[in-house]
Amino acid sequence: MASRVSTLLVYAYIVCNVYDTSGLHNVQWGTQLTGRLIDVVAGVSFLDCIKECQSRKRCLSVNYRRGTLFCELNSVALNSAHANVESTSVYSGMQSWEKILEDPCADTPCGDQQKCTSPSAGDVNKYSCQMIDCGPVDTSNNPDLVEIKGVGYPTIGVGSRRGFRCEGFLNSKIIGYIQCLPDGVWSTQKLQCVCDCRGFSSMMDGTTTINDIPNIPYTMTLSHEWLIIQRRCGGTESFSRTWNEYKKGFGSYESDFWIGNEIMHQLATDGFKVLRVEMMDYNGQMYFAQYTNLQIDSETDNYKIHLHDGEYSGNFSDELLYHNHMEFTTMDRDNDNHEDNCAEIFRNGWWYNHCFHVNLNGLGNDRTKYGIRWRDDNNGYTHMKFVRMMIRRP
Repeated sequence: MASRVSTLLVYAYIVCNVYDTSGLHNVQWGTQLTGRLIDVVAGVSFLDCIKECQSRKRCLSVNYRRGTLFCELNSVALNSAHANVESTSVYSGMQSWEKILEDPCADTPCGDQQKCTSPSAGDVNKYSCQMIDCGPVDTSNNPDLVEIKGVGYPTIGVGSRRGFRCEGFLNSKIIGYIQCLPDGVWSTQKLQCVCDCRGFSSMMDGTTTINDIPNIPYTMTLSHEWLIIQRRCGGTESFSRTWNEYKKGFGSYESDFWIGNEIMHQLATDGFKVLRVEMMDYNGQMYFAQYTNLQIDSETDNYKIHLHDGEYSGNFSDELLYHNHMEFTTMDRDNDNHEDNCAEIFRNGWWYNHCFHVNLNGLGNDRTKYGIRWRDDNNGYTHMKFVRMMIRRP
């Protein structure tokens, strides 16, 4: 009685483990039909095994040993004979053989995490089983993304996981995992290095109110209280905005923001005339440029910027002066000196000239001509990873 119960359990296990990726139901993994063996043929492929069975009048099914390439020919089908659980064996009955012979990949002895490949023309007996793998993860558009080694998960095949962190100057934390899916592609979780601006020393000490203008971010540095009017560090905030959005301001004080042209005008008019720009390139080199006589006109004059009669100091080129006396331009209001709209070309608002030597509102985490750039003394451009613009009273 115990033997019969054991056999029933084995049979139930077999029936529940039918390989069924193509709609066929007659290839069973880990299964060996026993007790009805006709013959054994060695050194043949799975398809040759099937063909051999078809050439024998008594043969109705096969057990195929993938490891040894042994073909066992059976005189009955599975539903009328006993079966054993055998991890290296694949059972197949004649019901699906017509489809198999038409397409060698229609129902082949490939594993659950394998894909079958066969030539589109030529010998239909040829096929190969390859492990489904999602291949390398493309991080070319995010150079700060670094794979974490030894995360404790398989890194090859279906179900494998890859962990990543950001190798940035503001953080180096794990930002997530992606998983290899059964169709051979990585899960669609977006991996992007987002700098945590709060993690940078003296990034922002709080907010203050100036002349009834509330919630202006400030920082205490260089023995002064500086109001932060712009910051770029994460790349998640779009600076491709309209005139009204630049007028009112946008973004988050915890990442990227533009405080607003109207507030800039009011603060500069109220005596906040010292402008300091702090930057860091992708190699970790820090730069600054400071001007002592900032003026920003009202909206009537399109928030024209003036750096005239001011003293410059810094450790980088004085290229912001190229934008002196320029009106602000957005994609919906063209005030630059170019025949086209520079804001439309470079996808952000700025005090464009013809177009720029400095563009601090360019695309974040971008090292193309559309990125955050400052022209250097050699007429080249340095891409900046982090920028903040600050003002104070003299």
